[in-house]
Amino acid sequence: MPTFSNRTVIAFTGDSITHGLGVVGHRYSDLMGSLLNANVINFAKSAMPIAEAKGMLDDIVGCNADYIVFSHVTVEAVIRPKPSALKYMPARWRRTGWMDPRPYFSRKLTKRVPQKVESFVRWQTKNMLIRLFQGTTIASESEYAADLRFMLTGLLDRTNAKIIVLSHFGIDDRYFPGSAASMERFSVRSREVVGQLKNSRLLWTDVSSVCDRWSDYFADHFHPNKAGHEKIANRLAEIIAASIREERRLSAKAK
Repeated sequence: MPTFSNRTVIAFTGDSITHGLGVVGHRYSDLMGSLLNANVINFAKSAMPIAEAKGMLDDIVGCNADYIVFSHVTVEAVIRPKPSALKYMPARWRRTGWMDPRPYFSRKLTKRVPQKVESFVRWQTKNMLIRLFQGTTIASESEYAADLRFMLTGLLDRTNAKIIVLSHFGIDDRYFPGSAASMERFSVRSREVVGQLKNSRLLWTDVSSVCDRWSDYFADHFHPNKAGHEKIANRLAEIIAASIREERRLSAKAK
């Protein structure tokens, strides 16, 4: 992998995967920074939907990035119990994601065992609620597409950055019933929006099969582990490296 000494700036926005849950110091954004000798700015937050990310548009624009990696599809697409079903649950379980399985557990046996028991109870209860009362997403596909179009249009109008829009990263229906198909539908919507905008600075990229099922994931079969982040970083770094080489080739040819 070639490196580039002019310190390309890459900005990232997304949810817990892009934020690097469970892989402190080893998230794919940081690995890409090392691979490309680039400056990395990560705006991602755990459980951040695109509707919330809209409020960060000025910050993303202000960092003057050369590339923006845009990973917003998962939070909106995951199937969750309806609010009417959650009223029967403990208050702390009602927050987004708090009935999902734990991605990892303590090394200490005295902590690990109760963590595994609670995790099992939580996701089994969540799945039961979805079966009994049906599930829902925090946004409809049309709402998601409108927010995505707003964000991408704003970034295209106000920056010169090339924007890489990512698909979902994969998820296991065993722990998240119905979510695999839902995430695929939302990813198709994101690809459609990118196609409709017809801008050469927009690139939709399918990363749903980059990580091996399920060895490249934590125990929740949702968040990639270190090996998964390495594969994601390598794939995206190759795309950006090729883009930089092409820009330099065209610049040299113009001279």
